[in-house]
Amino acid sequence: MFAVKNMRDQLSNGFLGNLSAYAIAEGLAKVTRLVTVIALARSIGPEGIGLAALALTIGEIVRALTENGIGQRIISTPDQTLQKATNTAYLIFWSWAFVLVILQVGIGLILWEMGYPGLLAIMLAVLSIPYLFMPAGLVHCFLAMRNNRLKATAAVAATQNVTSNLLTALFIVIWPNPLSVALPKFVTAPLWMLMMRRLVHWKFDRSQGFLPLSYFLKFSASVIGVEMLRVLRLQADKLIISIFLGVEALGIYYFAFNAGLGITNSVSTAFSTCVFPHLCGQKQGVQRQRAFFKALGIVLLLLMPVVAFQVLGAQYYVPLIFGAKWAGVSDIVAMLCLAALPMVIWSGTGQWLRAHDRAHQELVLSIIITITLLITTVSLAPYGLMAIATGYVICTALVQLSAATWALRDVISPHQIYAALVAKCQSLGGHTPKEHKA
Repeated sequence: MFAVKNMRDQLSNGFLGNLSAYAIAEGLAKVTRLVTVIALARSIGPEGIGLAALALTIGEIVRALTENGIGQRIISTPDQTLQKATNTAYLIFWSWAFVLVILQVGIGLILWEMGYPGLLAIMLAVLSIPYLFMPAGLVHCFLAMRNNRLKATAAVAATQNVTSNLLTALFIVIWPNPLSVALPKFVTAPLWMLMMRRLVHWKFDRSQGFLPLSYFLKFSASVIGVEMLRVLRLQADKLIISIFLGVEALGIYYFAFNAGLGITNSVSTAFSTCVFPHLCGQKQGVQRQRAFFKALGIVLLLLMPVVAFQVLGAQYYVPLIFGAKWAGVSDIVAMLCLAALPMVIWSGTGQWLRAHDRAHQELVLSIIITITLLITTVSLAPYGLMAIATGYVICTALVQLSAATWALRDVISPHQIYAALVAKCQSLGGHTPKEHKA
């Protein structure tokens, strides 16, 4: 009875509750995005999808710069300096937003000059507009997460993503044009801002002062590097395909990638979002280690049956859902699904390193992972999409699992495992292994 009550409490209040909320939010986003992919597959040909994919890929790479660690600094800041930290973060958010808009519009203009369609530049410009709404709600978002209101922030994210995806599908049906993919992002940005501002009461107060930029920048520089490399790992293969195999091949691979890793990536994103504040709320030592491995174990148990279903069922659900013309892509979809588990393990390991102020180590390991993946993709590009997908999975599994093992070497050593076992026995009121032997 106690175990059932304890599990119920965890589901409603703890990590499991937050993970469930974000997993549902991400799942709703992916399901509605699936509607968008179906609309794309049935209304626009591979070349049109390829152009939209190129714009979204570039947009995702630039968007990675919004994951700059400033918000995580707000979450981990002591109460006595919180107002100063949020004042400083607010100014950083606004300055950074203008930089991102200029960067993304500039990329579009450069590509236009290089001979790409002008529509691509227009799409990138439209996709940059939401950056001008984000700063007004970001401090509120991270304060809500700091206050363990992750269910509320998950609801806001789900509302925006679901609305955006459904509008995208509607726009595509009404106007089968790649620009229909970009317009809803702009339309729903104010919705996200207004909902986030309602979660927490906070105002910029210059009279309370500021923290030195160095408080944010050292941590932020490593996190920006890590996030850029993460997006490169997710997107660079698509850029390479567009260079070596053309826009039409990119459209096919983009479809397969989203059909294969779309749902499982939602769980991975939810895990990364929830586990950092969860770890920051635990005392360092055995308690934090136990919390981390328990959280990781829960996510892996949730993901394994999903991955198994996708791998075994791809040949059936791909033509059924997306249309018979995509049946030949089912093998690529099934292969890409296998990358989900090692990606989740490495993602959780990165949050562990950040929670222990070791983001610089995450950056170094991410550089190694990304370079290895890029070399593999370029080497396999002449052999076709299936070869690229197979190399992506093998490289992801070997390199990310090796990096995670190295990063957690002190935690998963026999001594640490023994210490965790002793602590667990004592917490249950039992005997330690040594006492039992005696």
